Amino acid sequence: MLSGGKDGAGSQEVLSEGDNRSSRAKTSAAESMRVCKELIIQPSFLQVASTSDGEIQTRITNEKYLRTHKEVELLISGFFREMFLKRPDNIQEFAADYFTDPRLPNKIHMQLIKEKKVA
Repeated sequence: MLSGGKDGAGSQEVLSEGDNRSSRAKTSAAESMRVCKELIIQPSFLQVASTSDGEIQTRITNEKYLRTHKEVELLISGFFREMFLKRPDNIQEFAADYFTDPRLPNKIHMQLIKEKKVA
């Protein structure tokens, strides 16, 4: 995996020779999916403790929507995966390029088909 990391001196991450892009992509995909779910679906204890009934109902409605629209998770996790792999300096420009890529709808459609075949 990683043989080095970012330190205070600003050194870059160094990958061992045995790593390949496919392995990193799978790890990044799993990690980006975890981050995506934490950011969107799973509230912290403090958020739950201070949540009103209306906010709870909104969260339930939002979660139902996300569960029925798998493409939202695929869009966000795909964005995170690519961002973590490429680590762009200008994230806003990267996001604009990612979400306006004319191939993106087809990529998401193909992922949805692939997931339906697996299920």
